[in-house]
Amino acid sequence: MPVCGLINRDSVMTDERQLDDYFAEIEDKKSPMYISPPKNKFSSKLYLLMNSNSFSAATHFATIFSDNNLGTIIGTPTPAKPTSPSGMSMLKLPNSKKLVSISMGFYIRPDTLKNNEVALFPDITICRSIDDYLVGKDTRLEWVIDKIIEEHR
Repeated sequence: MPVCGLINRDSVMTDERQLDDYFAEIEDKKSPMYISPPKNKFSSKLYLLMNSNSFSAATHFATIFSDNNLGTIIGTPTPAKPTSPSGMSMLKLPNSKKLVSISMGFYIRPDTLKNNEVALFPDITICRSIDDYLVGKDTRLEWVIDKIIEEHR
């Protein structure tokens, strides 16, 4: 039975041999169905901007980015823990008719040793002052642009 759109592979393939051979045709270099591993064609550095407005999917994405060391995160900490309930749904209680929200899942970050951290912290903290905000200056973005220009000199 699918849960949140996911199918448990054990419910689809019960024969252990099927599990072992599932990708055999595309992994065997002699097979006409062989798919070669992708080549990383991007050789520059990656930067991800985040701030205290990075909620939900933005926090999950930034956490995957961070825990897999894909690049440098610039900004301020997220407002919530990366390991947290997710997929909130509203429902009405049958007797009281009150609306409540309930989590339909629980997101556990890839680096489980960091599960107790209270936020996702950037690699480089750059805050935006009220003066920057009032004049429309994005100090985080400007830092990244300056860094990229500096790296390509």
